Amino acid sequence: MPTNPPADIPEVKDEVREIEPGVYVRQPKGSKYIIEYRRDVCIGAISCSAIAGLTFSMDAENKAVLLGPKKEIKPDPNNTDLVAVAAEVDEDDVILAAAESCPVFAIIIREAATGKQIFPPLEEDMR
Repeated sequence: MPTNPPADIPEVKDEVREIEPGVYVRQPKGSKYIIEYRRDVCIGAISCSAIAGLTFSMDAENKAVLLGPKKEIKPDPNNTDLVAVAAEVDEDDVILAAAESCPVFAIIIREAATGKQIFPPLEEDMR
């Protein structure tokens, strides 16, 4: 069962980072959550990508992939240049629902402000 993060957990920004082999983290811009995804636990149930398609996708091995921030190129109305802007992201409740849909708890959700694990609940939180 997952545990609370170590005190030395690196700061998470809106990018996907591998913090240890097969463990990826991201905090989407504007989100109150840090998403932690454990690829070695994933069984390819597909529910996460069906629910939160802007956050998760499936790869050729039928394993989930934690997606990084998407960029769209749009024209700048003030001149003729194109500019990269952040594209739409899944809402926090959608990201949490995707984690809750995983039958093997491969997705861990933490509060960004404290690092406290929200889902799956820790045993001591269930007492």
